[in-house]
Amino acid sequence: MKPKLLTMSAFGSYGGVTQIDFERAGTGLFLITGDTGAGKTTIFDAISFALYGAASGAGREGAMLRSQYAPEDAETWVELTFEDKGQDYTIRRSPAYTRLSKRKNKDGAYTATSVAPKASLLLPDGSEMSGRIREIDEKIRAIVGVDRDQFSQITMIAQGEYIRLLHASSKERKEIFSRIFHTGIYGRIQQKLREADRTLYGRLEDNKTRCEEVIRQVTVPRTEEAVASEWEERWQSLKERYRTNGAELLAFLHHLSEESRRLEEETGRLEENAIQKLAAGQNHLELVKKEKRVLEEKSRLEAFGREMEARRREAAAAYESRKPELEDQIRRMQDALPLYAEQEKKRQAYETLEHQRTALTQNLKKMQNQLETCRTQEEILRNQEREAVEARAALAECRGRREQMERRQAVLQELGKCCEAERTWRKSLEKRQEKFQAAARAYQQSDQLYQDASCRFLAMQAGLLAAELQEGKPCPVCGSLEHPAPCRLETEPIREEQVEALRAGRDDADQKQRTAAEACQEAQISLEHESRRRIEIQGKLYGQNQDSPAAQSDVDALEKELRQMAQEIRRCRQAETTYTDRIAMEETIRQKREANGAGQKKLEAALELKRSEVQQAAIESQTRRNELEELSKRLEWKDSRTLQVELEKRSRELETLAEAVTAADKKAQECREKCRELEGSLSSLREHMEADSETDPEEKIQQAIRHWEEEKTRWSRLHREHMSVRTRNEDAYAALRVYLQEREQLDREKQQISELYQTADGKLSGAARIDFQTYVQRQYFRQMIQAANRRLRRMTKGTFELQCRGLADLGKQGEVGLDLDVYSFVTDRVRDVKTLSGGESFLAALAMALGMADVIQNAAGSVKVDAMFIDEGFGSLDEESRTRAVQVLQELSGGRRLIGIISHVTELKEEMGHKLVVKKGNGGSQVHWEIED
Repeated sequence: MKPKLLTMSAFGSYGGVTQIDFERAGTGLFLITGDTGAGKTTIFDAISFALYGAASGAGREGAMLRSQYAPEDAETWVELTFEDKGQDYTIRRSPAYTRLSKRKNKDGAYTATSVAPKASLLLPDGSEMSGRIREIDEKIRAIVGVDRDQFSQITMIAQGEYIRLLHASSKERKEIFSRIFHTGIYGRIQQKLREADRTLYGRLEDNKTRCEEVIRQVTVPRTEEAVASEWEERWQSLKERYRTNGAELLAFLHHLSEESRRLEEETGRLEENAIQKLAAGQNHLELVKKEKRVLEEKSRLEAFGREMEARRREAAAAYESRKPELEDQIRRMQDALPLYAEQEKKRQAYETLEHQRTALTQNLKKMQNQLETCRTQEEILRNQEREAVEARAALAECRGRREQMERRQAVLQELGKCCEAERTWRKSLEKRQEKFQAAARAYQQSDQLYQDASCRFLAMQAGLLAAELQEGKPCPVCGSLEHPAPCRLETEPIREEQVEALRAGRDDADQKQRTAAEACQEAQISLEHESRRRIEIQGKLYGQNQDSPAAQSDVDALEKELRQMAQEIRRCRQAETTYTDRIAMEETIRQKREANGAGQKKLEAALELKRSEVQQAAIESQTRRNELEELSKRLEWKDSRTLQVELEKRSRELETLAEAVTAADKKAQECREKCRELEGSLSSLREHMEADSETDPEEKIQQAIRHWEEEKTRWSRLHREHMSVRTRNEDAYAALRVYLQEREQLDREKQQISELYQTADGKLSGAARIDFQTYVQRQYFRQMIQAANRRLRRMTKGTFELQCRGLADLGKQGEVGLDLDVYSFVTDRVRDVKTLSGGESFLAALAMALGMADVIQNAAGSVKVDAMFIDEGFGSLDEESRTRAVQVLQELSGGRRLIGIISHVTELKEEMGHKLVVKKGNGGSQVHWEIED
């Protein structure tokens, strides 16, 4: 990176637009000189701010860089055109700051406006990079190859800053070198090895947990007491040493599994034998119980058969006694059925005639009602026709009264709005006046604080200048050689930042006071306007009668009058609607009267005809009724349904008696057949019992069954226990075998990874703690020191050189490896770099910075900085050392690098042919080139 053109606007000590063309200096050395505080270091601050959005110094933030000499409407920005790898880029930035607005407010005054930070980047192809400030910052870091801190350490050897570079700790140098030389990959390798070591440790712990969990599941089988005790002791001994005696433990576990299998087979045979004997006893007992059940069932069936035979005889006797009577009743009922059919026909005919008569009567009543309705409707229509004629006059009167009330209602509503607005603005004015008074008090307090702080700061500045005065040397302010009464420095100093903060607070309070005053004026104007409107409307409404509540702006009275007015208007509208509807219905009413009269005549004629039909229907209905009553007197039962129910009842009774005889006979036959079947089963059971060798009684057989059941339960439990033990031990053997093989492999991997991790992390016992990344950076550090010593020997005439501290001399605590020492050729001794004097420190730091730039640009192709600024420091050198340092810098430029020296040393001003001169002025600093041919 090499700067070509720098433009500053209202930046630092430069009040206007200032442009510096670095191409005029060409290459090589040039001097930046000028008055103290004129803004020489600000030039490098502007370059750093343009690239990274922050000044080079830690105490100068972007928001503090606006020039105090700039007009209020001037914009603050910095633009830098620089070359990198043969391509030109232009970056333009402006910080966040506060300035006066370009337009006046309603009061004719300018207000304070906050300006947000901005950035834009012009690429070599002429296009502008789009994106946010953060994205542009990332792009600049990618182009230049270093961040702001690295850029400051490499490019700017500032007064005081170079001491930090020279005296940096090993840990600080490690962080710098990691970014510059991209050695973070070696740190990531260390991290990966550390993670792998922790992972393997965790896997070994998991393996240990699983092994111990499997071992806890192993059970020593129960056998003879002495053998089981011996096996238990041996197992307890082996499982405590499973990590060293894994094979022996597995062999013994296999032996336990085989023994469990043998015991399982033995108890299985004993269980099977007990099951067979138990089954034989249960079979014989079942035969004995079955014979007993068959005998009991046969006896029960024989008794039931005798009972069924007795029931059959009783049912036959009942059937024979009731049969003649029931058959006679059934024949008599069947003969009466046709008469009931005839009765039903006559009843239906009578009901039909009666229904017709009822319908005719209802029609007659309906027609009478219709005729009465027509007569009533005639009277209603006559009244409606009269009301329609009267409604025309009432409609005109009501409409005129409503329109008059609506006009007054509109004026009343406008008056209500004016009163409400007047009241609102009066309250707003009171609140705004309170805010204005509070803002005025706050401004007076802020202004007093600022004035006091400003006076203290000016007095402190005078005290600082007075502290540097010496008799016989001119005063930098007035030039006097005598200083009879110098100002004394206050015991409690105040910083310029504090004064600026108080001034900003005073300006902010002043702006709030102005804003509050404008708000009060706006409310006062609005209040007066609404008052004038209210008075005009009251004059229209009330004229000379200004004593009414509404005329006195009584809002409640206005609202009451408006409600009454709205009710009256609503009633008028309802009346208008009624009158309009009546007028519209006049013709319709006339037509309805004509239609109603014609319908009334038709109804009167039809009514006479309907009366004769009703009389004829009544005569026919009475005739049918008489015939039905005559027939009903001849019948015994109430109706055909009652007769049918009685007939079915007698038939079912006869059938039930016959079915009872048949069912009882069938049950008796079934009992006889089942008794014969049970006799055959009993004979077969006795043959099986005679063939069986067991002839013991039932109680003895049950006792034997209980004995073999207990034996079966005992051997079954032992069989399941040995089977469970064998299964658990076999599963444990298989799992433990896998886990022990896995552990052996993990132990080998853990040993390898641990050795690599301990080595890469610098944790080997007896050696300095230098990790892998530091070891690689140490090589770069040695190259930097070698490059620095080449120049340092010439600048110091071989008095001393820098050395990277040897491994044997490094400490065992903390991060080491990048420590710096000084070897003196005069005393032949090594000492710490912090023991160098001021002039020696400057030369060492200068050499280190030059060496760092060489190594960076050789090691990282993307980083190429062809510019360097050296701020002061030459005043601490004697003439010979200064001359040698300048010669080294001349050679360093090499015809392509631009090196600017910021200094007040008179001898340098005489020696340098290219000078950038910075001059103070009333409106800010100015710069110009002085180039000798």
